[in-house]
Parts: sequence; C-alpha cells; structure tokens
Amino acid sequence: MANGITTVRDAGGDLTSSVLEWRKAIANNELVGPKIFTSGPKIDGPNGTWAGSLDVDNEEDITNALDSLEAIPSDFVKIYDSRISGANYIKTIEEAEKRNLITSGHMPFTVELNETIDAGIDAVEHLYYIMKGSSANEKEITQQLIKKEIGFWDAMPLLQSSYSDSTALATFTNLKEHNVFVVPTLHIGRVLSYLDEVDHSKDDYLKYMSTGIQQTYKGRIDRVKNATDKQVADRKALDQFFGKLAYKLSENGVSLLAGSDSGAYNSYTYPGISLHKELEAMVNIGMSPLNALKTSAYNGAKFLKQDADYGTISEGKIADIVLLNRNPLEDIKNTQDIFMVLSNGNQHSKSDLNHLLNSAIVN
Repeated sequence: MANGITTVRDAGGDLTSSVLEWRKAIANNELVGPKIFTSGPKIDGPNGTWAGSLDVDNEEDITNALDSLEAIPSDFVKIYDSRISGANYIKTIEEAEKRNLITSGHMPFTVELNETIDAGIDAVEHLYYIMKGSSANEKEITQQLIKKEIGFWDAMPLLQSSYSDSTALATFTNLKEHNVFVVPTLHIGRVLSYLDEVDHSKDDYLKYMSTGIQQTYKGRIDRVKNATDKQVADRKALDQFFGKLAYKLSENGVSLLAGSDSGAYNSYTYPGISLHKELEAMVNIGMSPLNALKTSAYNGAKFLKQDADYGTISEGKIADIVLLNRNPLEDIKNTQDIFMVLSNGNQHSKSDLNHLLNSAIVN
C-alpha cells in the first residue's frame, strides 16, 4: 500500500489460511493492505517443488483439487510444472474450464503451447513457454523432452535459436483469439540474470525483508557463483531475448499482465516497488507508458473478470485510486511519485504512506 499497490494477485503457496485472514482484516479496516485475489495452493504433480501444493496424479485427484479450491473459494487456479504430467496438466485446465474457473500457470515442457491454449488456459506465467511456442522446432524439441533426451535448461538455447517470426505470429494470433494473457516478469528476469554484476547489499528495500526471507535468496546467488561463464552469458542473452519477445507480444496485440513474482527465493525482488520496476522494464523494451500501465489495473481486472468493479476510473466502480504528483505518461517512473492513495474507503496521504514504510522496517 505504501507503494500505491491497492490490489495484488497471490499466485499460490502454503499461506492460504493466513492470506484469507489478512483479506478479511483488510476488508474490515483492521489491517492496512491491498485487496487480495488468491489462487490458494498451487496444483502440481506428486511431490511438487512447493510446500502446500495440491498433488494430482489422476482424474480423481484433479476433481478433488478443483473441489478444494472452489471450497476456499479461490479466485483463480494456479498450475505449476515441477512434477505434473503433460496429460494431467491439460486435463486440469479442461476440467477447470468446464467449471468456468480462471486458470494461469507454468507449462510442462512436454506439452506444446498451442495444446495449452486450446485447452483453455487464461494466462501464461513467464516467457519460457511463449518462446517454446514461437520455435519452428517446437514439436521436435518437445519429443526430445518427452523421451528425456534433454532437460528444461538444455532446451533453452535450442528454442531460442529456432525462433521463427512466422511461427511466433501464428502463436500470437492463437493467444489473442483465445483471450490468453501473458505475464512477462521482465524485472525479476533482469535482476536474476545480473546477480553476478550487481551488489544488492545496499538496496533500499532490503531492510523490509526479514532474515528468513533473505536466507532464501542464497540458493539463486550460489547458483550464479557456481555457474560457468557460458551459463552466465546464456542467461543474459535469454534475458535480452525475452525483452524483444515481450515487445513483439505487445506490438501484436497480445494482452500482457504486470507480474512482479516477488517472494521467497526470488532474490532482491521486493513487494510493492517491484511492480513499478516491472512497468519501467516494459517501457525500457519499447512499450509506451500507456500500454505498460494497462498491464496492471486495466488488464488485471479483465483477467480476473472483475472489470465491472475495477480497472478504470468511472462512476460506480470501487475507488482504489492512486493520485500522483507527476504524469506517468511522460515518465513511467512518476508512478512512484505518490500524492495519495484511496483504497477500501480510506485516504492515505504521503505522510501516512511514509509511516507505513517506516513501520515495516525489520532490519
């Protein structure tokens, strides 16, 4: 809230009970915070990467998982790709579609992107999967992955080098025709790609991160320390490629969502400010400030099917509004120059917001 973020999308984890408590407290003005739309636990395969995930290994599991998410009730279904089979992944999307549930997620690389789109996915998180669907050799590379001849990271240079404008344009058309949103997560991609060059120890926002959260950063930091020069260079090249890909998506009319992917394990990507940084990253790749701004409240409301209440400023809508001192259409960084935040019937002045920030310091 201190950064003018009045609404957030929580894309899954093992904190669902806490998230629901926070949401209730915020609605009752017992806690200052944003409106939270949550997926509840992620859906994944057996022994998935993230604690609290709902394991699916057959159709009965899928039914039980979706039943439990509807019982929460979750606002959308988040599917992860660490252990789920390609068949169960597609089946989960299809069954969610039958229930008129919103879906987003990663995608197993044993599945082709058009299969995912045609099954009814509503949003694709990250650009790995869009790159896969833009490769002229996607079918062949997918078969190599199915046969376990190569792994996820082995596929990256193969997909990148086989990018085809004609294949990409056909994929973009399919995304548009099916109203699929894409979440580029450019800011975190750049932060993680340049951990070897940037010293984050003096970051302004590090003081808001607890020791426990900071300890989770170590995994990615160590991975960079132990990487070969080629691996580091490849990651930076991929980051540059993703910037160009995101721009092409935007220029070809694919709807983008601003996602920060901030949280545990995602080193130095801080809640609040990271959304501003994502908008900056979008403008830096060539998008107009207006189109970058649309990827937050406007497109977010459409993705969550909340556009009757949110997304634009008009009579009768919910007044979650950030008043700025300067025009972000002239400089996207002006989104950080906040005069006042209106949310949940409350006015938060600049001094109120500074007080919120100061009270959040943990180090």
